[in-house]
Amino acid sequence: QSYAYNFAASAAARVGAAYIKAAEHDFTVSTDSILAAVTPATRIVFVCNPGNPTGTGIRNAELLRLRAALAQDVLLVIDQAYGEFDDQDPGPIFALVARGDTVVLRTLSKAYGLAGARVGWGVFPPSVAAEVRKMQNSNQVTMASLAMAVAAVEDQAYMRETVARTTQIRDRFAHDLRSAGYHVPESRTNFVLIGFSSTAAAQAAERTLRGADIIVRGLGGYGLTDCLRATVGPQEMMDRALRILIDMPSA
Repeated sequence: QSYAYNFAASAAARVGAAYIKAAEHDFTVSTDSILAAVTPATRIVFVCNPGNPTGTGIRNAELLRLRAALAQDVLLVIDQAYGEFDDQDPGPIFALVARGDTVVLRTLSKAYGLAGARVGWGVFPPSVAAEVRKMQNSNQVTMASLAMAVAAVEDQAYMRETVARTTQIRDRFAHDLRSAGYHVPESRTNFVLIGFSSTAAAQAAERTLRGADIIVRGLGGYGLTDCLRATVGPQEMMDRALRILIDMPSA
């Protein structure tokens, strides 16, 4: 996909593999574009859903259609780092792993708030898991991080409450930005992508927000120089950011 998590490109470069991007439609993954980009040499298809840095998502049916159309010797890797923010039942996607040709990745860095602990997890076919273990760093996740991870996973009610509150703040922020003339794709994550009229407008907004102690992320590394990514924070902070953006001369 055009704007998939950049680490996928870095990992491909590290092993000398060709990395091919598939066009997206309005910052959203296109199954048809991915299938059109597949060649007999394709070995791995990587899909970030919900997307990063776009925040958009596709329905499970599209992922199932993608898997069905791919050859069995093509490994489908579905990155669901923001999966807890998606309103879809994850069951059908996890069930794909039983085929032996699909991997689903998750993390505790987003909905569980453990970014500093660096704990992730995934569901792998046994044959793939065996190869992944060969590449793992010998310095595993610390005991402290594992203890935090266990405590976080066991408190599902708190996670769901956090996701619900974050979603509420996110949707209000996105709605108000759209009303002010900004292009904001529908997000299924804990952040919103804000499209500006130009690269200069995005840079000016970033500087103004930073001056107000509000940090947003520029996306030049993804080729989205006219966009900023804003992670959802407390309501008061999002309201301050909104007021600043509404007052900007160019949306």
